[in-house]
Amino acid sequence: IALPELFPNLNGSLYAGQIYPSTLIGMPDEGRVLIHASASTHQHGLVSTAPGTWSSLLTFELRRDGFTYLSVAKVGAAGTAATWAVRWLSGELALNADCAMPGNNSVTVSVVDSRGIELPGYGRSEAVRFAGNSTAHAVTWQSGAGMASLSGREVAFVLNLSGACKVYSCRGNFTGPL
Repeated sequence: IALPELFPNLNGSLYAGQIYPSTLIGMPDEGRVLIHASASTHQHGLVSTAPGTWSSLLTFELRRDGFTYLSVAKVGAAGTAATWAVRWLSGELALNADCAMPGNNSVTVSVVDSRGIELPGYGRSEAVRFAGNSTAHAVTWQSGAGMASLSGREVAFVLNLSGACKVYSCRGNFTGPL
């Protein structure tokens, strides 16, 4: 599996030649995974006496669910995406998102029924804007409504993104898609 964005092969950079991942450390309380590796500026770990050629120890960080993300096509634009309908079982909705870049970046989440109609108290206008960086942000609404009160109901989520926000996942206790 090639992971060019995670392990780029840029000539002369810290990890241009060869990367040897050696340790994988799961940090579930922090929502991330660390990968320790050794690397060199030349292919196959060869280090010469020429200036700028050396080996190094590196740490790569992956966020939980952080292999792919949803974002708007153009920075500064806005976009909307909806999930499949699910049966909400219990608890609250957690969002894994990074909206902490400079600018007006945010995501809100509204809850709709199986026909796409916003549920009272869970609409776009009541959704509390999230503009931070978290692997487990508790989604909230100005009405004080919580997902626990929707236990057993069929719902879908509408994500409203603006700017350079990246949404990696929505997590909760549900079954589906329905």
